[in-house]
Amino acid sequence: MKSLVIAAALTFAACASSPQDHDARAQDQARFEFEAGTVPIADLTKRCGEFLGWNIMVNPQELQMATQPATVTLERAVRTDRAGCEDLLSSLLWSKGFGITPLDTGRGVYEVVSLAGSRARDYVSRAAHRTVDEVRARPDSYFCVTVVAPLQHVNSVIATNALRPFFASTGGPGGSITLGNVGSGNSLVVSGPQHTVVAVLDMLRTVDVPSEAPVAPGAAQRLESLTRAVEQLTKRVEALEKRE
Repeated sequence: MKSLVIAAALTFAACASSPQDHDARAQDQARFEFEAGTVPIADLTKRCGEFLGWNIMVNPQELQMATQPATVTLERAVRTDRAGCEDLLSSLLWSKGFGITPLDTGRGVYEVVSLAGSRARDYVSRAAHRTVDEVRARPDSYFCVTVVAPLQHVNSVIATNALRPFFASTGGPGGSITLGNVGSGNSLVVSGPQHTVVAVLDMLRTVDVPSEAPVAPGAAQRLESLTRAVEQLTKRVEALEKRE
């Protein structure tokens, strides 16, 4: 009887799930293939957009800013899921000097901009807000994101000063990392390409650790000198006692 109740409950749950839920699961489990060979970026974004259900706008003027052919070449085909399609598309575009940025995520509208041109500012200003866990779950994404990382042992000023030399901008605004805070000393704001933000979070682990109580300058030398003085004084006292 108990098994019949369980079976009935499972059947009811399956029937109760909406068609949208089934469609979402089917879309997440669907596979996309990046074919081997050389493909123009405009064609690649079109194919990925059809699979993802996105409208990806590609302005020919942006493609003309490329310092190399606006094509992508793969020696071997790559088959992946929805998240993998998003991440690999963003990384392939990045390798050619382009960034993909959202215009309207709710309606699935995105845009490809050159990171060497003035539109690189749009790539940065449209950074999506993500949690630390969300960013770490997809370290191969090249979308621009902003993360607020909590700090346990150091304040944001110390963390920023420690990390900045390693992630100083060496290129255009699209490839830079921004470190700062929002008025709170126990959190660090990190903004930039997601794969680099993950690297910042990894290094932050080595910075945000308990610090030992600092030793005053010269304390060890003063302690040694005091010890010698006590020893000498003890010897003099013993010598005086023997004379008596």
